[in-house]
Amino acid sequence: MVAISREPCMGRCPVYSAVITRAGKGYYNGIKNVSRLGIWRSTLEKSQLTEIERLIRSSGVFQSDTAYVNPFLADFPGFSVKFDTKRGLRKISVMDASPPAEVAGFAHSIDSLLETLDWNRVVDPSKEKD
Repeated sequence: MVAISREPCMGRCPVYSAVITRAGKGYYNGIKNVSRLGIWRSTLEKSQLTEIERLIRSSGVFQSDTAYVNPFLADFPGFSVKFDTKRGLRKISVMDASPPAEVAGFAHSIDSLLETLDWNRVVDPSKEKD
């Protein structure tokens, strides 16, 4: 349904990726400069999934360009968001100090949602089913 990844920089930028599926499963991989390192899993409530669908529809991100990249920012904390709707799959890549408000706001909303979830550490990802 939705995915976000935060890319590395030369400083202390948080580096992680997260996916939330239509089935209500959340997967988080904390890589660097985050409080939750490693692989984590969560289950979302139906109301949270409905909120994500509403956010995708109302944020305007589906009409955004697919990339906002400033070639002069070699060391900037970039990010990408992906989302799937009935209209199709969309990916937006950002490495720019001033992306459109709807894109930055959408990413911030997804980050905020991730912070509210009850995460459980996956000790051995190879034994993870589903």
